[in-house]
Amino acid sequence: MQALANKQTEILNQAMQGMQDAAKSLMGGGGAADAGKQGEVIRKGFEKTLTNMKELADMTQHAQSEAMTRITQRANNQMQEIKALVTPK
Repeated sequence: MQALANKQTEILNQAMQGMQDAAKSLMGGGGAADAGKQGEVIRKGFEKTLTNMKELADMTQHAQSEAMTRITQRANNQMQEIKALVTPK
């Protein structure tokens, strides 16, 4: 979960930097922004967002799977401990 939070922070920082860079690029000539250039910036931003969302989903799935494995393992250990306590010696 910590890795997921770190990745979310990284993605947010990249997005903010990307927006700043895009704004500078679009207005670089000092005049009105070119519609084709705007479309390209939007397309690239959308593709990057989709990639980031997939990566976060994969990380979340991995974290949940790992957590369930540990919970199951701990439950099995506790069952073994309970069996050992109730088994006559």
